[in-house]
Amino acid sequence: MKVSLFCHLLVAGRILEIDEQLELGDRATVLDAFNRLEREGVLPASAAADFRRGRTAVSLLLNGERQPWEEIQARPLADGDEISIVSPFAGG
Repeated sequence: MKVSLFCHLLVAGRILEIDEQLELGDRATVLDAFNRLEREGVLPASAAADFRRGRTAVSLLLNGERQPWEEIQARPLADGDEISIVSPFAGG
């Protein structure tokens, strides 16, 4: 199955942008997608660990709907799903 993942994160004072199409197995979960990006070096290990522990202020959206990490990480994905992770930004 193919899923889309978009990240716009502030990591260690730098903006990290990820726009990936992932080919995952039929029973893959949101957590599986994150683990794969971390393994491949696309998502920094520190950012992935903070996110999994709820230590970062990010919004997680699945197919455009905001979801709490605790409720969504084990959710099975479907072909065509879109995962978005966005950090809040401010400027002046």
